[in-house]
Amino acid sequence: MAGARRQVNALARAVVQALTHPKLAVAAVRQRGLRGMWSWLRRSFKTGFAHQAEYAALLLARDTPHDLLQACSWFAAAIAPADAETYLVHLRAGPRLYVRRASAKSDLWLLSVTFHTTQWLAEYEVHGQTVLDIGANLGDTAVYFGLRGARVISFEPSPILVALARRNCALNGVAADIRACGIGDCRRSLWLRSTGRLADAASSVEFPDVHTNERTEFAGGAREVVEVVGLGEVLAETGEVFLAKINCEGCEYPALASLSRDQLRLVRHYAIDCHADPEVIAARLREAGFDVQKPKPGLPLFADRRDDEVAGPRSG
Repeated sequence: MAGARRQVNALARAVVQALTHPKLAVAAVRQRGLRGMWSWLRRSFKTGFAHQAEYAALLLARDTPHDLLQACSWFAAAIAPADAETYLVHLRAGPRLYVRRASAKSDLWLLSVTFHTTQWLAEYEVHGQTVLDIGANLGDTAVYFGLRGARVISFEPSPILVALARRNCALNGVAADIRACGIGDCRRSLWLRSTGRLADAASSVEFPDVHTNERTEFAGGAREVVEVVGLGEVLAETGEVFLAKINCEGCEYPALASLSRDQLRLVRHYAIDCHADPEVIAARLREAGFDVQKPKPGLPLFADRRDDEVAGPRSG
């Protein structure tokens, strides 16, 4: 009941803000692009707008710590200036993380998803296990898994986000290995495209002749050349991996397609946010001997390796 009331209040705030400050609504659309907004609306209808009212209220809030906290009070206990570039956010779940002032709304929403909304992360018993965090962004999932005792190896192509992820891990006492590169099919330099002038959760590496991201529109956004390494090269270094969390805005397709069956099976569990047709990846993993759950709206594709070594579907 409390959750439903909170969502109704958030939706009411969003409607009032959109009607009284139409420029904010236009800016919200510009931030995600038309394709991104359309994808968001489709997922919203499928999930019953479970958390979309809060997201709308956040997008339409003014860019002040007070107003941002009002829109995020359900997962953030405090938001305060840290320096000229960042805010320090105290989460109700416990951790503290820095977010960028220039992209505070998208950064804050990412924190809400990782530390409040997303329940599937807690299903994995990661203590003492190796976790590949592909798509580190500002270090939210690296902090999440690191605080639970995992050995975390993270990959993030944006230099700005790499610095922020390392800063957030240090703030929370997490010794994650944050690597300044994206993941793909092989080692090379590629374009990283963003919806705005800064890299964010929607930024996507552009792979030549491969359409890997059907969610986001990048017209007019920033571009920068970044380094990409092959997932096979990473697995040759790490060996057995307990969990590969993959949310890299499309890199999942060339990365997984480049692996042999034996390489795919070096990972016990996959949690993959698919940005195009999930069945392409699901079929590949089934052929490699994984039990694959049909993706539900708003959730990743989950795959668990079938063998006698795994005690349970999400345990070591």
